[in-house]
Amino acid sequence: SRIFLGVLLLIYMLFSFSYSVDFLSAIFFVSLLGAGVLSLYSLWLFAATLLIWVPQLTNIIELMYTINGFTRIPSEIYKKVSELLFLFLLPVVFVATSPLKSLIGTADFIDVFVLVSITVVLLISSRMFWRFGLRYYTSASN
Repeated sequence: SRIFLGVLLLIYMLFSFSYSVDFLSAIFFVSLLGAGVLSLYSLWLFAATLLIWVPQLTNIIELMYTINGFTRIPSEIYKKVSELLFLFLLPVVFVATSPLKSLIGTADFIDVFVLVSITVVLLISSRMFWRFGLRYYTSASN
């Protein structure tokens, strides 16, 4: 239901602000949206891998919900110093803003490059960390 309501809100906002969206922009938007979802998936995979070794870290789930909340805020809100901090520590501010910028035609090469780079790095590193976690997992029953 959230996806359906999000799509309806997006369509309503595009029509109310009179944005014209062509087919290429829509395809680019869906592609970057997929990259954003994969980035968030990778962050959740990091958290799940940490929970394998330290089950007491259940509060990390609350931290992940807070990190997901950052995706609702456009990256332009942050000042330059904070933006660099979020770029290296919490790259999720690009998850929502880059696809939307591509849809309305205001995205530049840096936005797209940063999102795709972050996605590739997070996917590879989270997969490696997951495999490392499974390789060195010892069950409690043994």
